[in-house]
Amino acid sequence: MYPGASEILGLEVAGIVHEVSKGVTKFKKGDKVMALLDGGGYAQYAAAPEGFVMPMPKNLSFAEAAGIPEVSKCHHLSLTSVLLSCNSSAVHVLA
Repeated sequence: MYPGASEILGLEVAGIVHEVSKGVTKFKKGDKVMALLDGGGYAQYAAAPEGFVMPMPKNLSFAEAAGIPEVSKCHHLSLTSVLLSCNSSAVHVLA
């Protein structure tokens, strides 16, 4: 368990913004969002840094949207690792 992480299980969530902290500019109360957490996703309410929150696609259910954050982040990190370690021809193939 990471220091400061919730003891409640759950790394991904989707739901409706209930409240935003001061300084949050991308989201407002009532927005449908999905997020990647360091724990606490199974709680009734969850908190996430603004940078870990994404708008929820309109065509997905909450259950479907909740599965996207971690998978997309893992793929992004994998692709970034590949791009950083490949030559330019490999980058063109991936693009």
